[in-house]
Order: sequence, then structure tokens, then C-alpha cells
Amino acid sequence: MQKDFNSVKPYVYWIKNLETSIKYIGVRWRNVRLNKTPIQDLGKKYFSSGLLEKDFKKNSENFRIKFISTFNTVQEAVAFEN
Repeated sequence: MQKDFNSVKPYVYWIKNLETSIKYIGVRWRNVRLNKTPIQDLGKKYFSSGLLEKDFKKNSENFRIKFISTFNTVQEAVAFEN
């Protein structure tokens, strides 16, 4: 587990909706193909998936994000998230 959020690596992140207190932990690896660091990706190019995506993209000020860790491989990131 690493915390190198300025390098292009798969990562695990945490999002909290400040209005509903709903929390979500996710894994992201497509940023590697896009050549984006986690900091360049989450909340700028990528807005999570599923139910949070539309609201997070539209009202990002209502969300708090936290980068948890970066990984050398997709498999490591997925295993950590599970």
C-alpha cells in the first residue's frame, strides 16, 4: 500500500455526501490509461460510478473526497477494496 497520489497509478478512494452522510469506497484504474494521477482524476475527470456520479459531478461542493492508497497493479487495488 502506497500514498503516491502524484503518480499515475491505480487507486482506492473514499467519498462522503455531506448532506446525507452516505459514504462510498471505490477503486479506479482507468486513470492509468488516461495518464492521469489520482489528484488529476478524481473530481475532475472521474466522478465515481453508480448512484453518486450524477450528484457528485453536479454538486461537488456537497462531497468530501479522500485518497486512501495507490497500487502498482489493478489486482492489488481491487484486492484492497474488497
